[in-house]
Amino acid sequence: MVRTYKSEVHGTPSLAYRTVQALNVPPPAWAGSSFRLHYFGPNKRPDGGNTYRYVPAYPVFIAAQSPARAASLGLSPEMFKGKIVLIGGTALGIYDPKSSPVSKIYPGVEVQATAIDDLLTGQYVRPLGALQSAATALAAALVAAFGVILPRRVTLKVAFAFLAAAALIGTAIALFVAHDIRWLPMASPLFALLLTTVGAFAWTYLREDRQRRLVLKALTQYLSPEVAAEIERDPAALRLGGQRRDMTVMFTDIQGFTDLSESMESERLSEMLNFYLGEMSAQVLDNNGTLDKYIGDAIMSFWNAPLRQEDHAALACRAALAMKRREAEIQPELANMGAPGLLTRIGINTGPMFFGNLGAPQKFNYTVLGDSVNLGSRLEGANKFYGSRILVAESTAILVKDRFILRQLDLLRVKGKLKPLAVFELLAERQGGGDGVDDLHLRVSRYEEALALYRAQKWDDARAELEDLQKRFPDDGPTAALIKRIAKLRHDPPGADWDGVYVAKDK
Repeated sequence: MVRTYKSEVHGTPSLAYRTVQALNVPPPAWAGSSFRLHYFGPNKRPDGGNTYRYVPAYPVFIAAQSPARAASLGLSPEMFKGKIVLIGGTALGIYDPKSSPVSKIYPGVEVQATAIDDLLTGQYVRPLGALQSAATALAAALVAAFGVILPRRVTLKVAFAFLAAAALIGTAIALFVAHDIRWLPMASPLFALLLTTVGAFAWTYLREDRQRRLVLKALTQYLSPEVAAEIERDPAALRLGGQRRDMTVMFTDIQGFTDLSESMESERLSEMLNFYLGEMSAQVLDNNGTLDKYIGDAIMSFWNAPLRQEDHAALACRAALAMKRREAEIQPELANMGAPGLLTRIGINTGPMFFGNLGAPQKFNYTVLGDSVNLGSRLEGANKFYGSRILVAESTAILVKDRFILRQLDLLRVKGKLKPLAVFELLAERQGGGDGVDDLHLRVSRYEEALALYRAQKWDDARAELEDLQKRFPDDGPTAALIKRIAKLRHDPPGADWDGVYVAKDK
């Protein structure tokens, strides 16, 4: 491909250079050495014409022999007056066809014509200087680097990389098609662009991978390993901001912790509390729960976020029972730490909640909010009214009644609520029999029979039923609590319009 024209070949001036000299036209300063040709068009234009006018040699030869026939051959002296005429062949058989940037097959004679034209008009393809090429390569590399690094979406990163490449190529084309053709060598800028793009993608991948690992490490502090692994596979599941969803929340609290904290040294209290919270938190995480926060000795956790969990109510109930079992297992360690007989009260509620990363720009927390959350907290505190360990709301009981043994304890109106709700004690998981299951069913049926008599204000019958139940199960807290309440109501009857609702005066 002919791109460069030599003004001198083996010490002899070229045809184009000699032609300009013959015209007594001072050649440009750059004409003494090789220069890049400025082509004015292809050999054949799209409209069928030629960039340079062609006149067949045979009619010219005939007209020279017989000037009278010139007109009939379409020739006239004016066609050649003041013109530079080059004589050459265009047939393939004479081996003169060349290749040029504007045409795959380009007559060699037109190469000479182009060179003469460039020398006369002072035009040639001017390569950009090393400094300009370097600046262009740097600019393209910077655009590609920032275009890949700054956006968070991969599609935008790829789009900016292609945009930088398109801008570079477009700049080269614009310079090349201008009146004064400027040639931008593309190898270095394209290599710089490619290298920068690959490097930027690699850097962002490593940075985001590091951030992802840091986030996942943070997530494992309040998510189970299974949930954290699922989020790692599908990060889109962890949507930031607030969302509303039916969820299950659980609150736990140590019974009599205030008195316990006053009786223990701060170092021993801290050691005991860290051990206790670690053991109880493990039960939440083992059942795919999300640890929300520690409030002193209390633990707040929830299910069905950030990932959806169809059995969220059952998972929460299973975690509560696991806490109760684990607490019994670690009683010797707790006693050695100065907290013998430590008991945990638990409240569980299911309902619509608002969850997400909530708070201020300076500090935020992945948490849940809403009326259903507050009710879960109230249920935890309501355990002290019944001597129970695990209270669940009716909304939760409906979802898990076929999988867990529940006992309705009362109709309760908690503080801040007008509408009463049925509250249930969570006793065990239904596992097809086993030691103690028959006793649990007996406790449920006998207590609920007594509760029906209590609501009908049949105090003596209800008390007799409960005292008989208490003889068999002397440690049953709800039975003892209802006996005490009946004793008060016998002396101060509630009236004929009583609806059987117990009103909690405290939280």
